[in-house]
Amino acid sequence: MDERSTAELLGVPEGVVKSRLNRARSSFRKAWTR
Repeated sequence: MDERSTAELLGVPEGVVKSRLNRARSSFRKAWTR
C-alpha cells in the first residue's frame, strides 16, 4: 500500500504517514542492530 492510500485510509495528511513510517523504520533499524 502506498503512502497516499494509507493517508486516505487513516484520514491523516500524507506528510504524517511519511513521518510515522520514517520514525518506525528508524526504530526498527536500531532494534535490529542491537
